[in-house]
Amino acid sequence: MAAMPVDNNIQRSEVTRVGAEPLGAGAFGVVWRGQWHGTDVALKTLTSPSPEAVKDLLNEIATLKRVSNHKHIVQFFGACVDGGEVFIVMELMARGSMEDILCKGPWRSVPFPEVLDMLAQACAGLLHLKFEQVVHRDIALRNLFVDQYGIVKLGDFGLAYKKSHGSAASVAIMDVGPVRWMVSLHRRNLHPLPPPLTLSSNYPLPPFFHIFVVLNQAPEQIQHDLCTTSSDVYMLGCTILEATTAQRPWAKLQAMGIIMSVGQGLRSPIPPWVPSELYTIIMACCRYVLFRPSFRLLRLTIHLRLNFCLNDRHLPQ
Repeated sequence: MAAMPVDNNIQRSEVTRVGAEPLGAGAFGVVWRGQWHGTDVALKTLTSPSPEAVKDLLNEIATLKRVSNHKHIVQFFGACVDGGEVFIVMELMARGSMEDILCKGPWRSVPFPEVLDMLAQACAGLLHLKFEQVVHRDIALRNLFVDQYGIVKLGDFGLAYKKSHGSAASVAIMDVGPVRWMVSLHRRNLHPLPPPLTLSSNYPLPPFFHIFVVLNQAPEQIQHDLCTTSSDVYMLGCTILEATTAQRPWAKLQAMGIIMSVGQGLRSPIPPWVPSELYTIIMACCRYVLFRPSFRLLRLTIHLRLNFCLNDRHLPQ
């Protein structure tokens, strides 16, 4: 799809909402199908225009202006801040989210190479965020979208923030949504430390790593409220697990149970049939914060795994 110019001051009269049912909904926003100057678009509106919700949406608008000029970021067309009404006009993603494709469609029907390709594209979008000094804080299948051509794009920047110059971390806002993708900075996470990931790594993993894996957010987030690009790497590892199992991390627990389990150093179980190609990558992402791989290395590693896959291989039965 050719890039369209950004209009920072879209008028309410220029946009028409299409359909009676929303495309999706979250804690504070609803996404609708719409039309803008003859183009099919997605409209993100607020369920309740409270001052806090409006502030978060304005923050998302500022982030989208900064990062959306990239192939693997949902394109931002503009925003309406007119008469108290605030909404975002974005690219319509025809195939929905990766969660729709991998978790709500026919179970395990997506070819394994296609899953790897989607994950590699997600890494490309996250690498762009790193260059722009933006931390997403909510990496999950539900926020990775696929257009009609199969291009994966990162969206939903409601929790994202831009790091201050020279800063390594910032205070995070916890909520029930991303808590399944978080872990606690517990002593059990510090020892033993596996070696850094390399493209040819095939290191043995400690026995307890075969039993426990992570939620989708990182150790430093849930205990110390600190978010970095490395935290997004951790969440990507949990998202890869989510893509493989078609379940969110800690699927059988509620938020409080997750926090208590993580506080004890436990991690979301990894099924034994997770492909070895992805198992190694997941475990690398879930290391202690100083030892996690970069998005660039993850993208290269996934591409290497993709090149060695048989075309007829599917997700495990």
